[in-house]
Amino acid sequence: TGVPGAGIQPSFVKRGEPVLIKAGYDEQTEAIVYNTNNQIMTIRKFSNNLFIETNSLPAGIYYVKLKNKTSTEILKFVVME
Repeated sequence: TGVPGAGIQPSFVKRGEPVLIKAGYDEQTEAIVYNTNNQIMTIRKFSNNLFIETNSLPAGIYYVKLKNKTSTEILKFVVME
């Protein structure tokens, strides 16, 4: 089951621009950002909203796995040069 209200904005960003991850509610959520090689780039815990900085991310496709006590959701974003 997915995380209710979860989302990502924007899904395409220029390197250096932040990505907004929305958990949708106040419950503690873990965000694991990883690339297409399943290499973990960062792990953060948050409630409601989280900004992921893309300064250190090479251009490419990234996934964000959101996990809380009851559900898991996978979102995707792309970093462009």
